[in-house]
Amino acid sequence: MLEEILKSLLYNINIYNKNETGLTKKAIGYYIEKGLLKPEINENQYRSFSDNDISILKKIAFYRKLELNISEINKVITGNEIDELSRILILKKEKLNINVEKNSIMEEYVSGNKSSAFLKLEHIEKNKTIKEKLLDCFPGYFGRYITIHFSNFLNEPISTSDQEEAYDIIIKFLDNVDKIEFPERAKEFIDEMSSIYDNNILNSMSENYMKTVNQDFDSYWKENEDTIKEYYEIKQTDEYKESEAAEFQSLMKLFYEESGYYDILIPAMKKISPSYLEFYNKLNNFSKKLLKVFPEAIETDKTPIEK
Repeated sequence: MLEEILKSLLYNINIYNKNETGLTKKAIGYYIEKGLLKPEINENQYRSFSDNDISILKKIAFYRKLELNISEINKVITGNEIDELSRILILKKEKLNINVEKNSIMEEYVSGNKSSAFLKLEHIEKNKTIKEKLLDCFPGYFGRYITIHFSNFLNEPISTSDQEEAYDIIIKFLDNVDKIEFPERAKEFIDEMSSIYDNNILNSMSENYMKTVNQDFDSYWKENEDTIKEYYEIKQTDEYKESEAAEFQSLMKLFYEESGYYDILIPAMKKISPSYLEFYNKLNNFSKKLLKVFPEAIETDKTPIEK
């Protein structure tokens, strides 16, 4: 019995090792949740992944890199692979935002040149931005929230060993942190923001934030003192405290404090993104000045000020 338990544990460790399937634990859990595969639960209550499950996971990783959605992947792995891919290819060609290079890779794959398709896709992967890599690894709401949160600081590929090291830390942190159950309204917001990744809206939001922390604080406080005080007064009302916005803020504040977010993720983000490091330092200084003239702010908001 002990030998069987150890075998089961080792097998699951190999499956959940990113090098085995190209997928993180949370990504595998997400695809199981979406019904793309159904590993057996053995008598020890561990998921037991068959060779076929491994094969499916590797195909899912490949299809996700080609930007197939969950519904498309489900049709491919449950139907005739080549027929479904050919159908999807035709539909994708009809779209205005067609990705010519990836569709060319899919054409090679469909025509039988699988090794060439994998090599070309690997080349594309190396040039992906940090944001794109994170979205691949964490396709659920959690990954999308993180990429929205750091949106404008992740639009560059990894090019140094320090960035590689920081990226590995980020992946390990995100993959092992407890899953967050987002409220429905938060999911709707994430869905809405995710749908505009290709527009300039997220970048504009980040740029406006940068403008705020770049300006002279005394002038900013003089112009916005009443508005800021009113904002914090609203956050103290019973109406706000019972709102979904307050519920979500409390949820995230608890996550930030208990998960290692400030001790692990933020230092890695500063290391992987020079632009985020610059922003963080400026925001840190800005927050210190705000707390000096308005100490009540620390009672309601967690600031990025380092201890």
